[in-house]
Amino acid sequence: MAWAYVQDNSDMTLDQYDKVAAELQDDPPEGLILHTAGSQAGGVRIIDVWESEDAYMRFRDGRLRSAIEKVIGPEGMAEGPPPIDAMSVHNVVRGK
Repeated sequence: MAWAYVQDNSDMTLDQYDKVAAELQDDPPEGLILHTAGSQAGGVRIIDVWESEDAYMRFRDGRLRSAIEKVIGPEGMAEGPPPIDAMSVHNVVRGK
């Protein structure tokens, strides 16, 4: 079953987000269905849909953590990632 989350990163700027994204290169992680990011309340809001929560956790604890620490430094993940609002996805409709 697919899994999704919304995460508000009030301490991250769009410039920092772009640098982290550049570190990840244009190589979507295994299990990612959809990733979106935009400006929200002075920070960055991320909305993702994954094939499973486990797929996201593997990415978060591996490639994403490394990219954030490279761009922002170890303090970027010192307190762990920002909280997420997650849900199991009942239906996914893909556009043409």
